[in-house]
Amino acid sequence: MIKKNLSQEELAQIKNRLAELYDQEKKLEKLKRGKLWLWFLLPFIGLLIYYFMIQKRNSDPVFQIPLRKAKEEIATLELQLLFYKSNQEKMEE
Repeated sequence: MIKKNLSQEELAQIKNRLAELYDQEKKLEKLKRGKLWLWFLLPFIGLLIYYFMIQKRNSDPVFQIPLRKAKEEIATLELQLLFYKSNQEKMEE
């Protein structure tokens, strides 16, 4: 639910939650990549293998579902912050 007016505590909670979600997203991406970076030791073939393995893992529900949920929540919280900031600017004018 997007609110027009946020208290300072709510604003701090949203920012903290965003930081947690960014960390969670980073961990999921790191888990998804795993040791695939070792394929870069083989110049061209390694790049192709890395690309196809990442594509395969992107379609895997084990990685896709939690990452999508985290990104949806990030988008909602960022939208709420933008909405709050635009309302604050309008009130100041």
